[in-house]
Amino acid sequence: MARCAGLVSMGPSWASVEPNSAVPKDEELRISAFHDPPYFFITHHENGSHTYDGYLYQLWQMLACMVDLRYRIIPLTGGGYGRLSGNRTWTGVTGELTYGRADLALSWLGMTSNRTAVIDFLDVIPVSWYQDDFYVRSGPVTAPELRAKTFASLLRPLHEDVWWMLLGSLLVISVLLHVTVRVGRGLSESELVAGQMSWGSCLLNTLRSVVGQGWDTMPDSLAARTVTLSSWILGMLLYASYTAKLMCHLTVPTPSRPLHSLHEFAAERDWIIAMEPGVSILDGWKVSDKPHEREMFQRVENGDRYIELYPTHDNKSGFNIDRVLFHADFRRLRYAIGQESCKLIRLLDTPPNPPIRAYMPIAKGRPALRDKLNRAMLELAETGLVDRIRNRWMTQLQRDCDAPTANYRPLSLTNLLAMLLIVPLAVVASVMLLALEQLYGRTGNWRRQQLVRLRERVSAQCDRYLTRRLKDETQLDGSRSNDVGTEKSLHPYHSISLNGEKAFGNGGAKKTIMKSLA
Repeated sequence: MARCAGLVSMGPSWASVEPNSAVPKDEELRISAFHDPPYFFITHHENGSHTYDGYLYQLWQMLACMVDLRYRIIPLTGGGYGRLSGNRTWTGVTGELTYGRADLALSWLGMTSNRTAVIDFLDVIPVSWYQDDFYVRSGPVTAPELRAKTFASLLRPLHEDVWWMLLGSLLVISVLLHVTVRVGRGLSESELVAGQMSWGSCLLNTLRSVVGQGWDTMPDSLAARTVTLSSWILGMLLYASYTAKLMCHLTVPTPSRPLHSLHEFAAERDWIIAMEPGVSILDGWKVSDKPHEREMFQRVENGDRYIELYPTHDNKSGFNIDRVLFHADFRRLRYAIGQESCKLIRLLDTPPNPPIRAYMPIAKGRPALRDKLNRAMLELAETGLVDRIRNRWMTQLQRDCDAPTANYRPLSLTNLLAMLLIVPLAVVASVMLLALEQLYGRTGNWRRQQLVRLRERVSAQCDRYLTRRLKDETQLDGSRSNDVGTEKSLHPYHSISLNGEKAFGNGGAKKTIMKSLA
């Protein structure tokens, strides 16, 4: 181990001429590799020789020294990592291992089901990881326009599912609060509190909890206070989350996107797709049930509006990223197109992929060699040499994009317009409601006044009618008194007075009429 540890260089990289004969061995391994910075560098010389360098090359030197192997590197000119082509044959380093043209490949591949069926891996320690995704060039960052859609920004900090959940929670809390107060009325709740906790009051109180306001009435029972406490907790969590998300939404620039989905890309005829050769996503597109993904596979297969993306220094200058859809790990894009990668932004409809571990591939049928290399890899990882070599080469891939002097933008009037207009809109709404209340109140007063006047007119008419009837009956009684003498009349109207107050048996008819009007 000490003899091989000296191969790790912390200074400038060195060049080694192949084949390597530092450790004599009867068997010479065939190693396949292609130019894949910073994992593997191939430098061509005028005399036809090649020199190699890179992360995987230095790691392999350590492994070969520990296991005492003799090897010969065979540069691969095309095919990349390798994929299953239309004629069911493998390309790239996967094809070299599958068809016996190489014993091991200095590359880093994901262990997909298609690959594990034809090749093996040194799977004890991953040599790297990747997180492929789709990127397009971002548009300019502009201030939002003053239009109706601006007010929708107040809802953007939370997903619409959260708003629906919140509405449902408020209704449930209101129902529980009202039910607990009503059930405990007279027992654990006072009559005053139960009378004030109506449906409208319960809804208003839960809304107050959301906006951080207090309640004017507190329930007395333990069950109702438990519901109250849950509404307050929900309100505090929502208030804090909403405020933080809203500030981030307003202060963090949100660039526009020329595309939002792969379906839109497939419909565009002047867009180009760029990806590294041999990526595994093509195998999924080939058998996908989505027509636009199968169409994209055919485009890549036929080379129609397709660019093979190689992470070389040559691509960094003059690479036009307009109307190009990239599919790669962002760190690889940094190495492939340089600072232009800082102008890229991820598509919205594709969820972020989790990081995938990548391993060094080896041909099937070599179990003894595979076990030796796995043990050597584990020993290197335990001593920290794998991380040491990887960190040395991956530092340039982990550099951030050049950031502006400030990573936030000042809030403009347009940004805060939706919030600032809440007060004037509330004033307008209050004035309109006040006008409606005044109109309704005056209409009600006018109707009550009209009803009082109608009752007065009816009462006057009843009085006149009863007075006439009284005079008629009095005259009739006078004529009858001459016949019956001075005997007291038994007529039912004998008790009617001239003012009509006791007409029809103590005023019964008039009272009946007035009650119907009331």
